Amino acid sequence: MERYYAHSPNGDGEWETVEHHLKRVGELCADFAQELQCGGFGRTAGLLHDAGKYSRLFQEVLHHQQIHVDHAVAGGVLASAFGGRSAHTLGVMIRAHHSFLQENIKPVLVQALKGTERNVPPDNDTLSVCGKDEFTKLIEIIRQETGLDLYHDSLQSLPGLENSADQQLAQMMQTRMLYSCLVDADYSATEEYYDASYLQKSSGQPLQPEVLLERLQKHRDEIRAHSMSDKTLNVMRDHLYDNCIEAADRNPGLFTLTAPTGMGKTLDLLAFALAHAEKWGQKRIFVVLPYLSIIGQNAKEYRDIVPGMLESHSQVKATDETRQLSERWAAPMIVTTTVGFLEGLFACRAPDCRRLHQIADSVIVLDEAQSLPPKLLDATLHTLQELCDRYRCTVVLSTATQPAFQYRRNMQWQPREIVKNPQALFTSARRVEMEWRVEKAVPLEQIADEMAEQPSVCAILNLRRHARRLYTLLKRRCSENELFFLSSDLCPAHREKMLEEVRVRLKQGLPCRLVATQCIEAGVDIDFVNLYRALAPLESVIQAAGRCNRNGGSGSLGRVTVFVPDEKGNLYPDAWYESAANKLRVMLENHDVDICSLVDIEEYYRRLYSDAPEDSKELRDAVKQLDYKGAAKAYKIIPAGGFTVIVSYNESKPLFDGVKKEALAYGLTPAILAKARPISVSTFDKNNVKKYCEPLPRFDYRGRRLEESSDCFLLDQPKCYDDKTGLYFSDDDSFQACY
Repeated sequence: MERYYAHSPNGDGEWETVEHHLKRVGELCADFAQELQCGGFGRTAGLLHDAGKYSRLFQEVLHHQQIHVDHAVAGGVLASAFGGRSAHTLGVMIRAHHSFLQENIKPVLVQALKGTERNVPPDNDTLSVCGKDEFTKLIEIIRQETGLDLYHDSLQSLPGLENSADQQLAQMMQTRMLYSCLVDADYSATEEYYDASYLQKSSGQPLQPEVLLERLQKHRDEIRAHSMSDKTLNVMRDHLYDNCIEAADRNPGLFTLTAPTGMGKTLDLLAFALAHAEKWGQKRIFVVLPYLSIIGQNAKEYRDIVPGMLESHSQVKATDETRQLSERWAAPMIVTTTVGFLEGLFACRAPDCRRLHQIADSVIVLDEAQSLPPKLLDATLHTLQELCDRYRCTVVLSTATQPAFQYRRNMQWQPREIVKNPQALFTSARRVEMEWRVEKAVPLEQIADEMAEQPSVCAILNLRRHARRLYTLLKRRCSENELFFLSSDLCPAHREKMLEEVRVRLKQGLPCRLVATQCIEAGVDIDFVNLYRALAPLESVIQAAGRCNRNGGSGSLGRVTVFVPDEKGNLYPDAWYESAANKLRVMLENHDVDICSLVDIEEYYRRLYSDAPEDSKELRDAVKQLDYKGAAKAYKIIPAGGFTVIVSYNESKPLFDGVKKEALAYGLTPAILAKARPISVSTFDKNNVKKYCEPLPRFDYRGRRLEESSDCFLLDQPKCYDDKTGLYFSDDDSFQACY
């Protein structure tokens, strides 16, 4: 029988046969899919995925005699022979294993089987197998080489989705998960052929929760021994920790952890996750955080306890080892971003879906749950519920302001609370008194006058132009070395330097006045005596209050003043933010709002969600039509159209010069982006970016410069980057988040 090859020679000069590749992918895919109770289905997927390589045309590709040959359609045709929904899903996966998922594959399968046309859209590639005669021959080759008899063998049926709240979302998730198994198996088997140790190198150590719980307890003991916090606060922290350990014995599923800011939830969440994984045998922990600005500090603390922890996001400095682990998420614990995790659940392309199957049988902690994307909320919540119901996940939503998602229309949301009596915790943790100045607008000049009289004070504004104006007013009223500014206009290196200076002054009792945007509200460990907050959604007000008298060490309550700025134009960054702030304002017209009252917080969310709009029409339509590409495009937490500006920040000038030299010589690469992350700023100010910045080029795989530049730019003009306030082109406020 003629020999067919799947890949060119490895380091030993050996060609890999199609038979060897299909069998190895079948083994791996069966192993991965077994976590989804679909091991037999996965094996069949592996045995058929590269069936199209059993062809003269593909063999000519390996010998550089042909290009643009499509070998994926053939496996899709063979999969369809089984018939039914499971066979269709199998065909969709195989058709997409080098491209992206698409539901409507019937036309191209029919074209291939009938042999009416050998070239297929969108790129006019040539089908490796075309026509009934060629497929009849292929079926016999598959039987002889793999043992799979398409005439007599059956395909494992996929689990039904009848009980899912959203059938289309559930079907898309099931397809993505199985697709992930196939893609990971295919990529891994290929890499393994060229490097026998690949799977070992790309897989971290197994989770050992009992060992890690001991390390966590020692870590907590060390913190307590050096703690300067109020004794009552430490007692409450111990109470929360104990609640987490006790709740871990409960069945896997959906949980909430509702606790005030400053309670040490970072370690408590890890305690729950480890104890829960130990009890129920879950294999992995995900900690999902909304902001890059807080990932670093949390990851450092976690790494001290979990040495094999993987930090996985677009800006991390990756080694070969961590890059391989990140591509597969094959580590005992992964700390990643909300953007990376949630957008991955709606991805459609092979590399983006590869690691999804690793989520099954995991504990997933979503910290700062109040920041879940409002325009994508229904799809997000249904998907999280689906992970619990079908993929043996436990999902924990943690926040000081637990959203009452059950008030959304058509939402069945019944999580279990980890804290036994959260209201008692909030009452005991009261550390501030509130002043609500929302009946009439307050001039920023008045706020500046008041702040100038207070040695320890922070103001958080909704818009950068408001923050800049207040900062300018304060410069006329107090010494500049006592005044600081923080927003997403500062690159991460600059922001961290400013925060460190702020922390030092606060610790030493020196005068310190900070003006900031919302980027400091979550996870930033600073502690002021007084705080001003422009009227905002209640969850933002409560998060901001967590930066005031945070450790309760002053012996008295801190003071938080909420006000409406007397400024022209928009007062809020977007319509949702404005609507939520107005819900709070209406509540205040009826009664005082207690930020430590869970009853008041629930009332706010009831008002917010009972008449909240549905998910975006683009996303709803894509899900309804099982349009994977459309769903991936519509499910974007950060709006498209932004630019990355790499700045020449004074203290990082050598880094800037190195990045500039490398990027202009070799074009933009993920490695360069990661290296430049400490000096990168995001903006939507298209006109000024193109006016003042130099675009970074892109090169094709042959090293030729492409005409179209990237969305990444270099800024080497000091007038556009201030050493106090960062990037400044205009009063554009369309980008506010610090992802």
